[in-house]
Amino acid sequence: MIGHSKKQIIGVTRVRNEEFLIKDVLDHLANYLDGVIVYDDASTDKTLHILKRHHLVLEVIENKIWESDREQRSKAEGGHRQLLFDKAKAYKPEWIYVFDADEFVEFKENLNIADNNVDAYYFRLFDYYITAKDVNKKYSEREFIGPEYRDIPMMFRATLDLKFHSRVPRGFQNKKFGGYVKHYGKAITIESWERKCRYYINHLIEKQPGDIDISEKWQKRLGKAIHEKSDFFNDLIKWEDKNEFGVELSAEIEKLTTINLNILVANSSLDTVGGSETFTYAVLEELKKYPNFNVEYFTFNKGEISNRIEKVLGINFMSLKKYDLILANHYTVVNELYKFGFVIQTCHGIYPKLEQPSKKANGYVAISQEVQSHLANKGVVSKLIYNSINLTRFYPKKTINKIPKVLLSLCHSEDANKTIKELAEQLELAYLEAYKYKDPIWKVEDLINQADIVFGLGRSAYEAMSCGRPVLVYDARRYFPSYSDGYVKNILGFSLLNNCSGRYSKKQLTIEDLKKEVKKYNFYDSMFFRDFSKKELDIRKNIAKYIDYYLVLKELEYNRRFSTKLKNIVKKIKKKVLNILKKTIKKLNFKIVYNSF
Repeated sequence: MIGHSKKQIIGVTRVRNEEFLIKDVLDHLANYLDGVIVYDDASTDKTLHILKRHHLVLEVIENKIWESDREQRSKAEGGHRQLLFDKAKAYKPEWIYVFDADEFVEFKENLNIADNNVDAYYFRLFDYYITAKDVNKKYSEREFIGPEYRDIPMMFRATLDLKFHSRVPRGFQNKKFGGYVKHYGKAITIESWERKCRYYINHLIEKQPGDIDISEKWQKRLGKAIHEKSDFFNDLIKWEDKNEFGVELSAEIEKLTTINLNILVANSSLDTVGGSETFTYAVLEELKKYPNFNVEYFTFNKGEISNRIEKVLGINFMSLKKYDLILANHYTVVNELYKFGFVIQTCHGIYPKLEQPSKKANGYVAISQEVQSHLANKGVVSKLIYNSINLTRFYPKKTINKIPKVLLSLCHSEDANKTIKELAEQLELAYLEAYKYKDPIWKVEDLINQADIVFGLGRSAYEAMSCGRPVLVYDARRYFPSYSDGYVKNILGFSLLNNCSGRYSKKQLTIEDLKKEVKKYNFYDSMFFRDFSKKELDIRKNIAKYIDYYLVLKELEYNRRFSTKLKNIVKKIKKKVLNILKKTIKKLNFKIVYNSF
């Protein structure tokens, strides 16, 4: 129990043929709930027998005839829950917990159910999967989950007038995080996976992201119970890593698995390590994992990065005459490729010339508000999508020190490196450096994880933040003045407006100034920077935004073409009608004149 008196929380669930795990679930829930009311939907196994003998079950509503019609079945999903919720109210509990029979909840520690400002609690649900490694084990011994989670409202104040049309009802406003849920529905047995697939295929009607029916989605999953990746093509993780690598399962991410596209990703140069080069690599790496995408790359200058793209990712140089989507950096690339498909240009800055928008692109992405405003001043409408980082590559592999011991420079200037090195010496701190023009380092994440504070701008700063490193925005780039935002934690939102370039604060810092900035270091800022990265920089979410943007632009283009075609048709019809009217009037005039004689 979590410290509440009798009948404070009652659980309700609808079940059918859950003999494999219903007892385990009820035993587990006895740690949290005061009782459970169950709707048994015509079970044909031992489920009903188990329910009637379990001490936690207050009441079982027995349905003897199972409804197989798809439309009626879909209505029953909400109808049964409504019946259960209303039934539970008779026991006068404080809260009603709505769950499925394949879910194991973990209430948040010190969950305050006495908080009168809360109508509902949502729980973060992760899917467990069967893998080749644990296929012969019991479901509860499965090792891997998908990183995708859903935040589902599941516990509601009993006084609410809720209306269930699906699992999530209407009628509540204020919700808070309540804990985690282990969902074993995809991980019980291979046979149960196949039954689940056929249930969704044959008995439910429900539109899914990507405008496909739920039956179509599960049809593709038949015969694929054993997983190497999640159903959304992400690497599987362990339960203890859920907070580090979890990603919310948005409609945009789901949509990625439903569309077949030929995609070309292009950058002017891929010969050495740099911001747009590593961005291009990360985009290709993310797109490659989707089997429904055929992905290739283009560049004017091949080299170290293009070799990695081909050898490590297995992605080929441009070979097709037409692509559905071209994701391009740099105006020169757009001008070269626009004839080969629909182009979205990503503009990474207001400098240098390469970052300026090409008139031949079909759409534009700005990676900061500063860039978006710059494009708007040129008459270009753009979508804001922040810089994208692979958070499963750039993450905190090592905890930072309570007191800083190591400074790392990711600056692109020898002058900046000399200043930071001198700063480290004066503060008696170790100094590390990754100077791309002298000794470019590919696995820079390993170097970042050795440092406590990282100096750099733009993508360098974002990669450091993703590794949970406090960042001091500072450099001396050759194409704009040496500006700094300093230790950026307290002004990160403002610094982000200008892509963490230093152009927000425009400070020009001396060594003495830098010493003051270093003193702002706080061990707990590590979590702040990592959380920011998960929210804004996760490439899994940002690629979904790109594809969704493409689909919106294509729809607008189709509507414009249809509108133009319709206007042309109307114009032709008007012309024909006018010609007919003219001929008719001529004939009428002739008859009038003829008859007058």
